[in-house]
Amino acid sequence: PQELKSIEKDLKRLEKLMASKKFSIEKVDFSIVRTTIDEIKGALAQARSEFDQGNFEDARDALQIIHEGSHPGEIFGILQQLREMGQRLKGVKAGVKEAFHEVLTPVYEAIQNGDFREANMMLQDIRNDLWRLFDKVKGKSGVNEDMQQKLQNLEERLQQKQQQIQEEKPGSGPQSYQPYQASILDAAFNWLTGIFGR
Repeated sequence: PQELKSIEKDLKRLEKLMASKKFSIEKVDFSIVRTTIDEIKGALAQARSEFDQGNFEDARDALQIIHEGSHPGEIFGILQQLREMGQRLKGVKAGVKEAFHEVLTPVYEAIQNGDFREANMMLQDIRNDLWRLFDKVKGKSGVNEDMQQKLQNLEERLQQKQQQIQEEKPGSGPQSYQPYQASILDAAFNWLTGIFGR
């Protein structure tokens, strides 16, 4: 019951975020997010029903979609981070913006495939370095060679992380489930480090 409450709470936060008028993220297809939200609601309703009837194993099985990468907390986390990044990129020239979007392609692909945990884990892996690069491109009209190299390194790290996640995907029976979430404290620390340096 505690897990159900936690998921429902995260789902409310996610729906509130999606409902805000000015909420948009370049390169993210929101129809996929909305479809996933509907699937989560269906899974929650079924799990709640099974739980109320005392079918605890079936209730856990009903939450499978959430355990496989569609936890509303993870969806909220990845959308929030991408929105922050989009806001940071608003002031930069189109060429620079495109270079950053190119780096984030594996993250966008994971979202497109409905694997929000994978997207979240990949973004967390490069987040600090990405924030530092945002600060360096402010006011620049293009991406110099040094910056291009740093962006390419980040892209390679993302692809390695993606490969690592694919290899570690559970294929062997039930495991205890912990959603992958960047904590608010981590996010605040990363943000401050991005501003003031290490």
